[in-house]
Amino acid sequence: MIQRLFLTRMIAPLTRRMRDLARDASANVLMLTGGGIMMLMLAIGFGVDYARAVQTRTELNAAADAAALVTVDPAMFNQPEATAIASAKALFNARVAGLPGVTITNLDVTATTTTSSVASASRTATVTWTATISTMFASIIGKDTFTIGGQAVSNAAQPPNINFYVMLDNSPSMLLPTTSAGITALQTVSAHNCAFSCHINSIVYGPIKDSAGNVIILANTYYNSGVNQDAGVYRYNSSTAKVYDANNTLLGSNASVNATSGSSAYTTLTYKNTSNATVTVNTYPADPFWLAQNYGKAYGSPAKIEMRIDAELAAAQDLIDTAKLTSSQLSSASTTVTYQMQFFSLNYEAYQLTPSLTNVNAINPSILVPSNGTITPFMLANGYHPNNSNPTVAPGVNTNNSHTAPYAALGQMNTLLPDPGTGAPNSSPQEVLIIVTDGYQDEMIGGSQIRQAWNASTLARCTAIKNRGIRIAILYTVYDPNTILPLYPNYAAKIPDISPALKSCASTTSGGASLMYTVAADQDISAALSNLFAMTVQTAHLVQ
Repeated sequence: MIQRLFLTRMIAPLTRRMRDLARDASANVLMLTGGGIMMLMLAIGFGVDYARAVQTRTELNAAADAAALVTVDPAMFNQPEATAIASAKALFNARVAGLPGVTITNLDVTATTTTSSVASASRTATVTWTATISTMFASIIGKDTFTIGGQAVSNAAQPPNINFYVMLDNSPSMLLPTTSAGITALQTVSAHNCAFSCHINSIVYGPIKDSAGNVIILANTYYNSGVNQDAGVYRYNSSTAKVYDANNTLLGSNASVNATSGSSAYTTLTYKNTSNATVTVNTYPADPFWLAQNYGKAYGSPAKIEMRIDAELAAAQDLIDTAKLTSSQLSSASTTVTYQMQFFSLNYEAYQLTPSLTNVNAINPSILVPSNGTITPFMLANGYHPNNSNPTVAPGVNTNNSHTAPYAALGQMNTLLPDPGTGAPNSSPQEVLIIVTDGYQDEMIGGSQIRQAWNASTLARCTAIKNRGIRIAILYTVYDPNTILPLYPNYAAKIPDISPALKSCASTTSGGASLMYTVAADQDISAALSNLFAMTVQTAHLVQ
């Protein structure tokens, strides 16, 4: 009102002068000029009012943004929606209280909290406001106020507490080198161009030899814990009947072995030592697994050939560290994000590699090391090497050479895994099953041998798990058809079916993509597994 009175008193003399000029015919030009000046002044005044309204709207929108974000702040997230709304309104009103000439005519705040399979809880907040701002120049023509308004929307998903169950395929088909160079190295020195480092105490495709043509034979105590393994390596030359130790030092002559192709029984090595005494050693033939682990001893370089089972183990160890870091980054002063993990094998059945579900911050990655026997591959039951593993089927049990059994393993996991909660602090954790596999099923089901991509019965078990709200994430280590022996063309022909089957088993992301990563030879299994893990993370953001 004071502003309006001031402007009226200032303009009144000017108005009287304009009337006087109107009675003076010679002053028409001056009147036109004065009228133009008047209109220009009014235009400038309206511009000032408009600029002030725009600036005020910006400040009010900033207050609305702050109010919207406070409802999804970690400290407020677990509070009832009504509490969050009241806090948002209080913050908005406090921020706008000092703005001159502003009257809030409407303030509406909503907060909607939902749950999903990706986040323990998601909250969307909307702040809608309307206000009037008094004018200075526009009031001359009766426009005392401008009406302005705006809206802010925020959304946040609270990172959930999650239990991760990680199944590591340690079946014989995972005994392929991780690199193309490694595959070529094994194929070059093995019979039938075989790239598999099969772990079996029998001679299947010919004996393992070193660069000098000596047959490598192992003492039957070679894999026993605490044994000096070099002392258990013998190099036998069938042409000269001489035997050497791991360092090519002559041990004796007149040597003989009783191993035959296809034999799965322990063998004996007999020779005359340098003192002409007869020495008999209980042995079995070295297998391609030994060759991959000790390639340098037989051929100089490289010292060993990394197999997928090695890279898989390293990836599992890295996953523990990744989970620790992620939970720490997502936690706040008011909310701790908890991840728990347990590891299982995937071969003849699901075997616990770690004893129980444990908070990742309490897991030492060294729990998954070969010396602990947690990842040693399972092979023929009647040819399984002793004392270096936790076989799920006792040696001597005929498994019909079936050692990639996802149907049985998924049935076990469905029984083991509890029903998931939302992952919120006041609920049970979410449940995620991570599977690392090459996806080739080799399993006896209902009296029939299944050797193919995961079949319909197996995929039905995937569906049963997912229907309980448990997510399945799969890392597919691509089965290279070039590594399959020409003796088995039907096996190679089924490889293209593997990826679609695994995608069918995996859960889908919010965008509709399969929760699956693919990694081939020469690619980083650990990075792929970390990326798969990261797909469970969701962060807060301002929507508009």
